[in-house]
Amino acid sequence: MGKPTEEKNSPAGAAVTLKRLELKPVETDNPDTLRILKQTGQACERLNNYLLDFRETIAILNENLQARAGNGDRAGAGEAEESIAFVRTRVDEVLKDMEAIARDMAFLVELKEG
Repeated sequence: MGKPTEEKNSPAGAAVTLKRLELKPVETDNPDTLRILKQTGQACERLNNYLLDFRETIAILNENLQARAGNGDRAGAGEAEESIAFVRTRVDEVLKDMEAIARDMAFLVELKEG
């Protein structure tokens, strides 16, 4: 999977901050440690993908917003804006959780931009 880019198609020019949890390199031959590292890496990827899904949802909602606004559907555009605001709230929550994980597991994972 390639590195995601910042959302350019968001209302009022507000971009969705994109960060990724990445596993730090660890030298070990211990099978138990290797299993833990594998599981942690998979968990990081799941969170990263979850965040990407939100970004895709926002892009779709932006298209919907633009179409409705272009057709003069104020009520529909308002609904789309509310949906975007809700998804952005969820993005903020996920980012805070990712920051906490990186802080609590600094020896094992780091939070990177993009």
